[in-house]
Amino acid sequence: MHSLFAHEAQPAMLQDYTIFVAEIASTFNEHNLLDYLMNSGILSHEEKIMLLERAINSIASTFYRQTLFAEYELIASRMKENNETLNYQNLSQIMIDLYQKYYGLDITKEKVKQYVWAYIPHLFYTPFYVYQYATSFAASFKLYQDVKNKVPGAYVRYTNLLKAGGSKYPVEEAKDAGIDFTKEETFKAVVDRLDELVALLEEELKK
Repeated sequence: MHSLFAHEAQPAMLQDYTIFVAEIASTFNEHNLLDYLMNSGILSHEEKIMLLERAINSIASTFYRQTLFAEYELIASRMKENNETLNYQNLSQIMIDLYQKYYGLDITKEKVKQYVWAYIPHLFYTPFYVYQYATSFAASFKLYQDVKNKVPGAYVRYTNLLKAGGSKYPVEEAKDAGIDFTKEETFKAVVDRLDELVALLEEELKK
């Protein structure tokens, strides 16, 4: 649908959209599908638990973990800029410190976990890409929340984002759709969604 909208609205040279915008569109549909299924009346108790756990894990891995990886890249890059030594010991220490900061976990207790930096391909082949997962996920949920709550013009802004293709810088396309990355509310929407899903899971587990 994203491609169809873009091809219809834009000239050939401006139809291709960035991965950042593509992630917004795809995760918007994931939010929509989850709510549809949870309210459909066709799911069993076990299926609801399964879907809620998957959605919670998705937020943890897409929003929080990818932000952790982005901070890792930033710290490692600043070390290089300052001509500090980069070796497996201090690269691993960055991860140890960040997992403690984000999750309160001591990853040295898990075999080879401190070397997680070495087996994340994005860090080597697509540097400074991982932050896009977190930011696009936040943008898509803010958009979805506005559409779901019937905020005036929200649905039109969303479809206009799909129609924009590659006609503007992706952050500008998101801003036109009502997503301002300089505002806390854009990211707070994901935190609120996590609280909501955890509460729903707790209710299901009590049944």
